[in-house]
Amino acid sequence: MLLFQFIYNKLSNVNPNHNLPTLDDKGFVLVESRAIMQYLCNQYRPDSTLYPREPKARALVDRWLNFDVTLMESSKQGVLWKLLTGADPPPEKVLAFKNNLKLFDQLLGDNHYATGAEHLTIADLTLLASTAVLLAIQYDLSDCPNVERYLNTLSNELPYYAMINLKQYSLEATAKWVVNSQ
Repeated sequence: MLLFQFIYNKLSNVNPNHNLPTLDDKGFVLVESRAIMQYLCNQYRPDSTLYPREPKARALVDRWLNFDVTLMESSKQGVLWKLLTGADPPPEKVLAFKNNLKLFDQLLGDNHYATGAEHLTIADLTLLASTAVLLAIQYDLSDCPNVERYLNTLSNELPYYAMINLKQYSLEATAKWVVNSQ
């Protein structure tokens, strides 16, 4: 609890939302994970394929970054609600999530990476981060075979995936977090 209070107090000084991630780059403070990734690529790796400069390639990355916000929010309301609150999610929220997941599947198609490029982008990182919990809770993705393939492929392809996601989103860790947060 002391560590949490320390982190909260530090965030209060830097981020009025009191949340992570928060970036302080030599006094330039930025919140929101997608904005932080975009800034870091622009500031320190402007020629990186993670966030391409070419306008059409960048527009595809930006489209996925924006879509990911919708997908993440609908998964919180439609899938994770029961884990977070103990109550069944409203049926319309479940339906909205399923529709967003089907749209994700359709837009993704048979692309290895979300944008259709031959390389990873920050869009893939956010999409994977937002949906990793679906793999952890063994959500039935059989109606969305492209999404299932994409998530399984990236989670196996990225050497840091397990370290970042598996412990954090295991059923045991999630259950413990829910109990401790009540």
